[in-house]
Amino acid sequence: MRNFIQSLTIVIISLVAWIAVFESISIYWIDRWGDPLDKAKQVLNPDSRLGWRQKADYNGRFLKIALKTNELGMRNIPLAKIDKNAKTILVLGPSSTFGWGVEEQQAYPALLEDLLVRKYKDQVISVINAGQIGFSSWQGLQFFKNDLSGKLKSNILIIAYGVNDVDRFRFFDTSPLPDKEEFATPKKTWKIRLLNLLYRFNFGNLLSRRIFNLFEDFSSRPIGIPVRRVDDTDFEKNIREMIQFAKSSGSEIILLTSAYKLPSFGSVEQKINEQYQELFETGVKKYEEKQYLVALTYFKKATEVKPDRNLTYYYLSSCYSYLGNSGEKKKMFEMARRTEPKRIAEDVDKLNQVLMKIAVQEGVLLVDSMKSLSLLSPDSGFIDPIHMSALGNEAVAENLAVEIYGHDLLKINQRRESNEPGN
Repeated sequence: MRNFIQSLTIVIISLVAWIAVFESISIYWIDRWGDPLDKAKQVLNPDSRLGWRQKADYNGRFLKIALKTNELGMRNIPLAKIDKNAKTILVLGPSSTFGWGVEEQQAYPALLEDLLVRKYKDQVISVINAGQIGFSSWQGLQFFKNDLSGKLKSNILIIAYGVNDVDRFRFFDTSPLPDKEEFATPKKTWKIRLLNLLYRFNFGNLLSRRIFNLFEDFSSRPIGIPVRRVDDTDFEKNIREMIQFAKSSGSEIILLTSAYKLPSFGSVEQKINEQYQELFETGVKKYEEKQYLVALTYFKKATEVKPDRNLTYYYLSSCYSYLGNSGEKKKMFEMARRTEPKRIAEDVDKLNQVLMKIAVQEGVLLVDSMKSLSLLSPDSGFIDPIHMSALGNEAVAENLAVEIYGHDLLKINQRRESNEPGN
């Protein structure tokens, strides 16, 4: 019996030691070479309703920066500690609201609070950062209605979604379905517990993702065309529902457009556009008729006319997968991913236009983030293609503060002109 206990103790110690070694190596690897998904999973947990959410009551480091979250995983003080007499501003948005890559006090919600506190010296003001990494407008709507509405009442609601809506891939739930379908049915409890256990360790996160990618690389199984997480119509619907829900509780609304540092398509001759469109649409028709070899010919010709349209490469990849050519399938898929930035820029521009239309029709304010950053160089305004630097956050906060003060959205009678935001 004593030998058995000793052997078991040695096995357990060895197991713990190996886990510690693998975990240390994984942390180092993610820090040096990990992509945004690898890094984001360090502070996210799978969630049955929303797909994922930020870890609650987290106290550690993320992207080499100190990070604390409250009971809802928000980069904010606990909701129970917010002064009940405070004028509150709730900011809903993705990682750009959360403050990806900047200190908590450098994210625009915190900077906005500082500006307003300096302006209204005799009033308690609290700006609540409800930014969640990777969230689309669909997730934001559910989070707002089901997690936040019963816990606080805001005087102003700032809505800042867009860039994740145009994405075709997700953090935890990569699938061919849009968000509203993928998350329509809550995930099984056992599955969420298993995923949470797996992602508790960095090496589990890395290993599972690499195995999945390896399987996808060498699989010749047929694949479909990846769709956007939220299309234009549903984006508009989600934003309008947030606005109506907030208005019913007496909140003022500000819409904030998405800013980015991405290449654009630029202008193309109408004749070339028409030629591409004819080839592409014929290819899609043949694809839907399951004439994959014929469709392949049209899609190839379409790429010769406009080589930077990534949807064409997704169709080519899918055609090759149906034809059993895993090598070309992978190659075309990689081409599609390489041309994503231009497509994302174009789609984000469209969503920003949707926000402008909604602002006019709903009679709410809109702050243009791209205009806010226009006086900064791209290198100083951004830390990566979609996340603002400390200076970029500062520019957005100043424009928000000016709008709030200029339209008296907090309805504070006593003004101190000498302390106006931006002065």
